[in-house]
Amino acid sequence: FQPNCAFLGFPLIEGVVGKDGMAFASIFATVEWPIVIIATLIVLQGWEASPVTKLKEIAREPLMIAIMIGIPISLLGLSVPEIIHKPIAMGGSLAGPLALIVVGARLAIHDMQRHTAGIVWASAVKLVAIPSAMYFIAQAMGLSGVSLNVFVLLMATPIAAGMTIIVGANDGDVELCANATSVSTIASLATLIAIATLLT
Repeated sequence: FQPNCAFLGFPLIEGVVGKDGMAFASIFATVEWPIVIIATLIVLQGWEASPVTKLKEIAREPLMIAIMIGIPISLLGLSVPEIIHKPIAMGGSLAGPLALIVVGARLAIHDMQRHTAGIVWASAVKLVAIPSAMYFIAQAMGLSGVSLNVFVLLMATPIAAGMTIIVGANDGDVELCANATSVSTIASLATLIAIATLLT
């Protein structure tokens, strides 16, 4: 259920909340990403080993290595040499399109019928249940105004396309994930408008 912050969330925040919300959105993404990735890997891989062993396994995952390197660099305001930054930035710019290609390649209409219940459940939870719950949790945490709106709107974004790659790499149900990603993205056009209207 990783929210699609980069491709839908950030443009949504800038359009609905304005530039004031982008700082909160960046902080949210920095904290949310590793938490969701760790939780996803635990769900997909199980937790048969001891907690220490499992955390070591997760720490060796390429995504986690990238996160552990990137977050300190960002927080400390360190500059990366151009010779290193340029190829990484070029590769990063391909991540979104490649994830969408994977989703498209795995998307099958006949599988939608087989996975209808799972697709509807995943989409409803991601687009309605989670943002609704997060609204009350955010209020309980004392968030209000811009920070509250950013938190809820980002949590209301559809399933990120990159989840299909992670699910596939861990022998999960790729077809279900791809279909749920596509359906939740289409349905979010209505739910995001409704949530944004209620918040503002």
